[in-house]
Amino acid sequence: MLDETGSSPVRGDGSTNTSAGTGPGSPDVGTGECVVLRHAHHPWIAFAQLRREWYTDEFLTPPPWAHTFTDFGFAVLDRALLSAPLADIDTSVLARGEWRQVRLHDITGLGGVLFNAWD
Repeated sequence: MLDETGSSPVRGDGSTNTSAGTGPGSPDVGTGECVVLRHAHHPWIAFAQLRREWYTDEFLTPPPWAHTFTDFGFAVLDRALLSAPLADIDTSVLARGEWRQVRLHDITGLGGVLFNAWD
């Protein structure tokens, strides 16, 4: 089940978990559970340990079962891509307001720009 931010807590076996963890919809840390992040406008998926309003470098390596998303047309983004420094990426499409949020939240990597709840 996806919430309004496009994230869904998921167990290591791929089943959803909406009640356990440190907050509503957060997985239990250290149990192999993770949060699936779905981009709001593009078919992109990423994984994180905890559900947050924004991410800096908290992205996880996709679990072995992540191929399930590619089978349905999603691109699973890996930790290396999500951690790519903004200085190495063409960021000319970012508007002034988006840059303000990048600076406010101290975002330095691509993943932090792609997966956030600033809007």
